Formats: sequence, C-alpha cells, structure tokens
Amino acid sequence: MTRENGIGQTPSDRAARREASGVVLRALALEACGSRGAAFVRRRAEREVERLGPSRERRLLTKLLATAPGEARVRSKLLAAYAAELEREGRLAEASAALLLARRMDRESPELVLRAARLARLTGRIGRARRLYARVRALDGRAGHWARLAAVGEALLSPDPYAALTDAIQAAVRADDDAAAAVGLEERAALRRRIGDEAGAHRDRCSAVFRLARAVNAFGRIRAVGPGV
Repeated sequence: MTRENGIGQTPSDRAARREASGVVLRALALEACGSRGAAFVRRRAEREVERLGPSRERRLLTKLLATAPGEARVRSKLLAAYAAELEREGRLAEASAALLLARRMDRESPELVLRAARLARLTGRIGRARRLYARVRALDGRAGHWARLAAVGEALLSPDPYAALTDAIQAAVRADDDAAAAVGLEERAALRRRIGDEAGAHRDRCSAVFRLARAVNAFGRIRAVGPGV
C-alpha cells in the first residue's frame, strides 16, 4: 500500500520508488548528452514508473518522461520540483542527484544553485554549501532576491547564526523583499525555539506570516524557494 503524497508503506514500495527514481534520472541524463543507449534506458524507466502506485512522485516522474530532450528548461523546473518532493521525504541523496541534473540543464539559474546549497548544508557538506551560496550571489548580481535568500542560508552556517540572521532579515526588509525576510524570520524562529525563547519564536513566526501574506498580495505567489534555504 502507498500513500498519495509520500513514500510507500513497505520496504518493497520504497525500493521500487528508489529504483524508478534512479532509472528515470539516468534516462534523462543519457538523453541530455545524446547517448545511443538512452532509448533503452527510457523504456525501462517507463516500465518502472508504471509499476508505482498512485503518488505525487509517480506524477512528477511521468511528467518528466513526457518531456523531450530539447525542453531543457522545462525539465530543469520539473527536476527542481521533484527534488523538493524527495527532500520532504528525507531522501536527500536522491534529491541532490535530481538537482545536479537540473543544474546541468540550466546552469545560470540561481534558484537551482540555492536549492543545491540547502541540500549541501542539510547533509553536512559545509564547504560545498558555502561555495554554492557564493555562486548564488554571483549569479544574482549580489543584490537580488536569490542573493538575499542565500544570505539567510549563509547565516545558518556562521559562528553567530542569530546575529547573522538578524542582519539578513534587516537587509531583506530594507530591500522590500518580504519573501526573503519571511524565510529569515522562520529560520530565526526555529533557532529561538531551540534555545527556549518561545515568546521570541512566536513573534518571529507571526512576522513571517504577515510578510508572506504581503508577498502573495504583491506578486500573486510566494517568491521563495520551496522548503527553505
């Protein structure tokens, strides 16, 4: 049995999802470089996906297989969405593999690099995370929305994350970037909860909700990066 929006309930379900994920990513990678073996791997990928039960993962993999090699930008966006789904399920190595492939298809996307930086941070690859956050700032002109989100991620790696997060939040507020400020406030709220400052965490959380609402009103959607930085 499987859940509609998560991994399967049994070890065999989870193994089937890992297998389908791996072979789909291999098929897309082979197609991207024009390999002669791509067609064979694609057929296998289609069979593996068909065996999966109903789930968001199956829908995303099906959408990926419905794209053509020339649709690199479309594929990169779908791969980013798929990586976010894998991250939510705790499958960080697979999420990293999906993002690596997405970045090969869209090398100038600061959003994709930011997602990769987050995964590097979550998996303890601190040096790589710092390099990727710096790359985000370089791609975004050091003063754009993605650069401000990268500053939040970098703050979490600093010796004094509370002070660094406060600086990142204030920079976002000065730039009228409500979405980036909200992400910083959420991260600071989590930090405050960990040190027992429940009142401060509540204030930050309320401020984050307010700024996210303003971002939605201004842009019609939240200008952020899925699960965080």
